[in-house]
Amino acid sequence: MAYFTREERKAFLFLALVLFCGTVLNLAFKLNCRMEQFFCSRMESVKIDLNKSSAEELFRTGKISRRMSQRIVDYRLECGDFESLEALKKVKGIGEKNYEKLKAILFVE
Repeated sequence: MAYFTREERKAFLFLALVLFCGTVLNLAFKLNCRMEQFFCSRMESVKIDLNKSSAEELFRTGKISRRMSQRIVDYRLECGDFESLEALKKVKGIGEKNYEKLKAILFVE
């Protein structure tokens, strides 16, 4: 039977600890990715009220940049609530292409 010195045992325990921590981090990363996929797929089926949502809520949809979501909120604060989704085109940077993409996830009450 082989005997290890104190330093060899410390090195072995250190390597085992590094391996264990790496495995735990890898599993946590995979779990996080699965949770994001689960919740993001659910978010696509949920529509957001354009007149009540914050810039952060708009950004979290993944379809609107942080800057664009802030422009939408700023426009709403300056000009009042949106009367229809068509009014979204008045926001700087939202043309026909962006409007078509956004009308699937937004609504006006």
